[in-house]
Amino acid sequence: MRHHISVYVGVVVVLFAVSMAWAAEPPLQEVRDGTWLRSGIREYERSQNKAESQSLADTSLAVATLYYVRGVLDVQYALITKASAQALTIKGSQQLENAKEKLPQCEVDAMRRANDYFVPLSKTDFFSASHSMDQYMQVIKSYLEKHPEKLSQQAYDIIEAAMFDAFPPARR
Repeated sequence: MRHHISVYVGVVVVLFAVSMAWAAEPPLQEVRDGTWLRSGIREYERSQNKAESQSLADTSLAVATLYYVRGVLDVQYALITKASAQALTIKGSQQLENAKEKLPQCEVDAMRRANDYFVPLSKTDFFSASHSMDQYMQVIKSYLEKHPEKLSQQAYDIIEAAMFDAFPPARR
């Protein structure tokens, strides 16, 4: 009987702790726009300054922004990797001697147009740049400072535009 009581007490304590942690969490903001991104980058910079203290909500915003930006950059890296693999497939197909094995030109053209449209960063040095997260955050911050009219746009689009601005195709 005592064993069952201690198990129940343990479960209640765990449930209480989880509910308190959940209650302390700020509600997720539905809109991830430039205003949210700018605020998150500001809090991220504050979090890097060890002498400055932050509230739990500010720290949560800094962490959420950091992981959001990292996620967007990871998606971009994955897309560029796929675009590069597709470019190698096209190149390999064009080098085949048997015409039946080659990709039809209309498919090759469609693949290239799709890469240019969906993965514009594949034509830049973004993939080969090895920046730290601090540097990427600074790129985004600078972009937002230069383009305050973009604050109402989706954060994903702003991050992509900031990278495209920092790594223009002309560099290649």
